[in-house]
Amino acid sequence: MWIILSVGSIIGYLTYSLGSAPEVGVPNRFDRWIGFQTSLKFRVGLKNNRRVVLHVHHWLYLWSILMMTEWLPIQAFCFGGMIQGLTYSDWYHVLYIEP
Repeated sequence: MWIILSVGSIIGYLTYSLGSAPEVGVPNRFDRWIGFQTSLKFRVGLKNNRRVVLHVHHWLYLWSILMMTEWLPIQAFCFGGMIQGLTYSDWYHVLYIEP
């Protein structure tokens, strides 16, 4: 069990490290590979003539998948990807007003 958790987490972390943006504000590498934007950002309204943005970071949707599955390798992969996503300085910017 610990081997599956360790290996799966490392693979998840490395996968998201290689496919995600190298830093905040830079496009994802994965986007360049497939040719379109994969970031989940929804503009949900206006406040003072500016848009309110809901940004579903990869750590957040991986957490959802982790909670919904019981298969340990998938849980481990998601956990590794979540840890990688939490290394960004904007990890907590889920709902914000666009400048």
